[in-house]
Amino acid sequence: MEKASREGGPILLIFMERLIGLILIILGIILLYETYSAWTGLGEILFTTFTAISIILILLGLIMILSKQWNYTNIP
Repeated sequence: MEKASREGGPILLIFMERLIGLILIILGIILLYETYSAWTGLGEILFTTFTAISIILILLGLIMILSKQWNYTNIP
């Protein structure tokens, strides 16, 4: 069962963690760009809300990509 593992964690879970992090970064950048390009029509409250959400998505993506590998061998 452990034929595809690296340092105690399955390679597929590590790959998916990095892929989801990359997807979150891309979504955050797209949301930030679209929010900035339509800021006059959004109003101040929506502009601030969408900007904060996009920054949070980018930070979560960076955390998922740069974080150390979790120990997946102890998952029940």
